[in-house]
Amino acid sequence: MKKFLARTLVIGAFAFSGCGEKEDGKASYALVTTGVASFWDICKKGGEDAGVELGVNVEVLMPSSGDDQKSKLEDLLAKGVDGIAVAAIDPINQAGLFDEVAEKSILITMDTDAPTTKRQVYVGMDNYDAGWMCGELVKEAIPGGGEVVLFIGRLEQESKTPQARRD
Repeated sequence: MKKFLARTLVIGAFAFSGCGEKEDGKASYALVTTGVASFWDICKKGGEDAGVELGVNVEVLMPSSGDDQKSKLEDLLAKGVDGIAVAAIDPINQAGLFDEVAEKSILITMDTDAPTTKRQVYVGMDNYDAGWMCGELVKEAIPGGGEVVLFIGRLEQESKTPQARRD
């Protein structure tokens, strides 16, 4: 799934950008994650594979913090990349930065959306619905009940799409 997501992001950025060319004749794209974690390794591989398949440069950056993510996005803009897919760490407080990115490059949000920004598209899932689906699978796996452990990547990050329901 993560490989599919990464390929979709690179192909989407490629389509939105009009296939601009750089010094080496190749368009350039970047995937910027929420952090350094093995969770993102599959996404990285998918992005790199898509770059080879499409004949474009793909850079995958894994920042260590929100400030580092900001710095990496600013560096990408300075390089003049054609498109950036970013997993927002703090969509509300990063909105201004994302709008700046969207003015200078193609911006796609992934994993965590920033719907109030000028991003082209969000690629991800509705985590609320995914939670219900996961709950159904747990009920099926342990119908008599039992203990379940849930993990989250960042405690400070809201792990739902902003428009998620609370029914």
